[in-house]
Amino acid sequence: MSGIVRFEVGRFDYELVGEFKFFKTPVRPSIVVRLTDENGVQGWGQSVPVETWTYETVETVETTLRVGDSWRCEQKQVKLSWTIQSPTLAGAEIQLALARTRGYDSFNIKLGYPRTPDYDLQLVRAVCNFAPNGFHWADANTNYDVETALAMAPKLADAGLEGLESPLPPNLIRGYQSLKRQGALPILMDEGIVSPVEVAEFIALEMFDGIAMKVARCGGLWNASRIVTLLRENNLLMLASGLTDPDLSLAASVHLFAWAGLNTPAALNGPQYISAGGHDRPDLPCQWRRHPCPGGTGAWHNAR
Repeated sequence: MSGIVRFEVGRFDYELVGEFKFFKTPVRPSIVVRLTDENGVQGWGQSVPVETWTYETVETVETTLRVGDSWRCEQKQVKLSWTIQSPTLAGAEIQLALARTRGYDSFNIKLGYPRTPDYDLQLVRAVCNFAPNGFHWADANTNYDVETALAMAPKLADAGLEGLESPLPPNLIRGYQSLKRQGALPILMDEGIVSPVEVAEFIALEMFDGIAMKVARCGGLWNASRIVTLLRENNLLMLASGLTDPDLSLAASVHLFAWAGLNTPAALNGPQYISAGGHDRPDLPCQWRRHPCPGGTGAWHNAR
């Protein structure tokens, strides 16, 4: 793949024929982007914001693109954590040893059904004893009831955990409020975080101390960035997670968390579970398989 050598942003307006109530001026504004690669090949993109429809103006789009262009030379790193999930402590020890050989020292631990709370506590102690200087948090994937979560939180904190993610289903509002008031551990939400609307409501209800952010769960980078802003404005925590993302989705998550200034290891476990590269699905309808595109190879497109 050729590298991008030039990034250009410009304002381009189109004259309107007649009047349309959504436009405040006699033109339809847009922002045009032109990318040029090292072989001279150019690609174009266009943004068509209208504040009455998109909640953006051409000015905010243009300034964001120009500021974004000034960051490209800057490189940031996002440290990853390793996911531990095992029905036996012996299996967990094997996973921990493998993680160490790959340079990991921080872990996110899967708790809850079909394991018992007693086993969960043993597993957390094993992880924290294995890497006492790492950053570790647990994800119960909504598997606890309120009574169990309230009993477990102080014990998990004593074992060395830094946070408890999704201990309850998101509709148990009073349960989350009780856990937050208890204060034994930072309480993080994941399931139920699908847009800034829910986040604002949950913040107002004082249900959590932070969010384990997943870009893919909340509709992409735009919603995710708005949620990050809400967390900042309310002095709440942001931990980073994902949905076992493959390469392109993983890259989007890394960009968000680098922009957000993440300072804890991210539970982006795509590299842990996915082999390098993807492959075609022979059982898919042919129009959705990979086909050579005119002027290129290996690109995905609708071949219908």
